[in-house]
Amino acid sequence: MTPDQIKLVQESFREVVPIKEAAAALFYEKLFAIDGSLRTLFVETDMKKQGAKLMAALGFVVHGLSRAETILPTVQDLAGAMSATASRSTTMRPSARR
Repeated sequence: MTPDQIKLVQESFREVVPIKEAAAALFYEKLFAIDGSLRTLFVETDMKKQGAKLMAALGFVVHGLSRAETILPTVQDLAGAMSATASRSTTMRPSARR
């Protein structure tokens, strides 16, 4: 990303922060509309807390864009953990393979 693109993303994210709860809720609403079977992964989840975790993770990445080398290991670890979880769930839910 160029420095200008990074600045635009960071400025845009700053506008989302005041409505972060609503933004997270909208994200999961759209996710479940796309694939309702994903809802089963969150049956016992406090979605308000999950939304806060989502926004914290996005904030970490967005604020780290200008120093990608410092956040890359954490992002890679997160992606690996998500991949492992997805692999386990695809054996239970064929729709997750889409």
